[in-house]
Amino acid sequence: MKLRRLTGAALGAVVLMLAAPTAAQASPTGTLTWSIPNAPADGFKQINFYLTVQGMDDQAGWYFAYQFKTLGGHGSYIGLQPKPRDASGNKGGGTWEGVVSDMATNQFLHIGQWTLNGSQLLAASHVAWAERYLDGHNCTLSQIPYFKVTYRSPIGWSSGGTQYNGTLSAAKEGGPCAGKQGFVASGSGSAVTVQAGS
Repeated sequence: MKLRRLTGAALGAVVLMLAAPTAAQASPTGTLTWSIPNAPADGFKQINFYLTVQGMDDQAGWYFAYQFKTLGGHGSYIGLQPKPRDASGNKGGGTWEGVVSDMATNQFLHIGQWTLNGSQLLAASHVAWAERYLDGHNCTLSQIPYFKVTYRSPIGWSSGGTQYNGTLSAAKEGGPCAGKQGFVASGSGSAVTVQAGS
């Protein structure tokens, strides 16, 4: 997944799988922090986020995402759902583009372009998470759909085109079913794998 600031004429807002976080959002099952050390003071014009969803059925209920924000503090998130729900609304600055690429086939899917107020670039750190947004308070392990996902460290590009490599913290369990959902996490640095459910 790639977030890239575009130049030129502003384009109409079309957003898929991007939304401003709200208080109604279910608690994430697992969270980790991503960061890009030695970031340029004016932020990043592009950040690529990488994740692999594996070992699960094509079913609704899980959302795997990276959250991000501009230097002005306005945030949103980008991620994957086995069966996505609609999402809209975000804040920040500039005209941005979202792209999902399949690393196995090298195919790219343009998921939208959107224009935001202001001119701030992207900040160098935030969080990533796995969220069970359907039936998220049902803590019966046999009824929690299984998932396994691997997050990989992001890569950022400055406005001058310099590449910066990111890093990931270890993942922590959370949400209303903590301790009851079969949560297992491993890794930090370049890759973190999280799984839960049965």
